[in-house]
Amino acid sequence: MSESLLDNEFLQRLEYLYLVVRGQFSGRVSAERLSKKFGIGSEFADYRSYAAGDDFRYVDWATFARRDQLFVKLFTEEQTTNLYFILDVSNSMSLGSPEKLLFAKKVAAALGYVGLANLDPVTIVSFDAKMRPDARTFQGKGQSRYMMKHLDGLQPQGERTAMGEALRQFVTRYTGRGLVVVLSDFLDRGGYEEALRLLRYHRHQLLAIQVNDREELAPSFTGDLELVDSESGEQITMKTTPDLVAGYQRRLKEHYAELVRLCKLMRWPHIEAVTDMKFDDLIFEVFRRGGVLR
Repeated sequence: MSESLLDNEFLQRLEYLYLVVRGQFSGRVSAERLSKKFGIGSEFADYRSYAAGDDFRYVDWATFARRDQLFVKLFTEEQTTNLYFILDVSNSMSLGSPEKLLFAKKVAAALGYVGLANLDPVTIVSFDAKMRPDARTFQGKGQSRYMMKHLDGLQPQGERTAMGEALRQFVTRYTGRGLVVVLSDFLDRGGYEEALRLLRYHRHQLLAIQVNDREELAPSFTGDLELVDSESGEQITMKTTPDLVAGYQRRLKEHYAELVRLCKLMRWPHIEAVTDMKFDDLIFEVFRRGGVLR
């Protein structure tokens, strides 16, 4: 893979995107990230009446002396969000121009960069037939280059996609609830439906980013072709016709219809990302719909 996420041009672009995104979403972020907690935090927020079981350390004794009533202090505390980026590194992600995996890594890099600057812990997980053993967690903006380097090193593994097995391993290893961003072409013969429902069962939020190459969605090839399945290696020879291409597109649409339906049912954002689309526009769409900033 010739293009690197560590190129200065790309890193400068991420800083620009971060500043613009923070400017557009700062009001919503400030409101959503504050919650009232006992005692811990930097700024007093409110009182409420004492209830049985409350910690006496947070009782306002000065108020008790004046009014003969027990009140406890509440403070504002900024809440972090666990951000999990789960990238499909199966062999089908090596296809496309630009390559689907490279595009997915750039999306994860942009969202992860903003998450780290927002002081949210960012975990990068990759999978093919199973969850890969190289998962890493990063926190703090100073870790952004390490995160980029880790993403940069992810390569297609030459394995088939088995999202179900990978996500079962994920929810076992990572028990902290958070926002799970799955970047994949979702071309999983075993079905991705139960895998995504597993995230719901473990009370994660999901952002599904479906990554496709334009040629994958609207093939332009004609004539006699030898096609090779990128994951199984199976080969077939066929003569392409308009009817054959139309049938392929119909079946592909049916395959993705279940993903669309499931995300709509669970109220999860589902974003269709095509590798030739304008990168900045996609990132802003993710922030508009995906809840990466909280």
